[in-house]
Amino acid sequence: DAFVILSVEPDIFDVVDETFASVDDDVLGLIIKSLVIGICGIIVVLLFIWLISKVLTTPLLWLNEISKRIMNNEDVIEAWEDDSDVSQFLNACTPNTEIS
Repeated sequence: DAFVILSVEPDIFDVVDETFASVDDDVLGLIIKSLVIGICGIIVVLLFIWLISKVLTTPLLWLNEISKRIMNNEDVIEAWEDDSDVSQFLNACTPNTEIS
């Protein structure tokens, strides 16, 4: 039987520690880049959705405003109905199936 004693210097693991530190730095850099790209992508998508919603709702807002103007001018419509000439015209344009 033989008994061997080896003496290892502590400097032998410095290369491995430097490699692990380099890999950790690279992984951290990739994580940060991925987060930045992901957040920028989400912001771009949200801006696109907001822009499309504005484009689609602008005509509806205009239509809503016009309908409010029409509804607030009921006195003008009633004045037209009181006038006999306009009343005859409105009655002539009303279909027979409509209840007035």
